Amino acid sequence: DILVSRLPDPVGRACIIPEGLGKTITAVDCTIIRLADKILSKFFIAFTNTPDYAMQIKKVLSGTTRLRVSRANLGKIQVPLPSIQKQIEFVSIAEQADKSKFSSLKSQFIEMFGDVPKVGINTLVDTIWGSSPDSKTYNDTGEGVPFYQGKTEFGDLYINAPVTFCKAPVKMAKANAILISVRAPV
Repeated sequence: DILVSRLPDPVGRACIIPEGLGKTITAVDCTIIRLADKILSKFFIAFTNTPDYAMQIKKVLSGTTRLRVSRANLGKIQVPLPSIQKQIEFVSIAEQADKSKFSSLKSQFIEMFGDVPKVGINTLVDTIWGSSPDSKTYNDTGEGVPFYQGKTEFGDLYINAPVTFCKAPVKMAKANAILISVRAPV
C-alpha cells in the first residue's frame, strides 16, 4: 500500500512504497519512516491529510532558501493514537469516502480523534534520512533502482512510476515504508 498526504505545502507530503516496486532509493528531500505496530499505515496517512498535521508541520519548518523539517523537528509532531480497532474503523470509513468521493473526511477525522491522546511521531516511527548519490549515476533509461528525489513523483494515493533511476544508491527504502517530503523547493 502507498498513500499520500494532500497538503498544499510540498513539505510533509507522505506516501507508502507499494509491494512489488522492489527496492527504491531516496535523496535528501525525503525521509523514510517505518511505523511501529501500534499504528496503521492508512491511519497515519489519514492523519497527514488533516489541518492539525499541516499546522504542526508549518510550526517546525526551518531554513531561509529552502524550507525543511529537521529530524529533531519531525519528532515534535504529535499524532493521535486511538486503539487499533478504532484505527481500523476509521480506515474503513476513509476507504468508503474515497470510493464515494466524500470530501469532508478531514472533519470526520477531527471529530473522531480530536480528543484522543496524542503521542510524538518519534515514538511511532524509525526514520532513515535521505542522502543524495552522485548525480553522474542518475539515468532515465531504467538502469539501476528507482530514484525518488521529492514530492513531484508522489501521486494522490500511491507513489507514481519512477522517472529517474540510479546505478549507485546510497540509502534504500523497502516496500511498505512511508516517504515523507522534508524539504520544499525554492
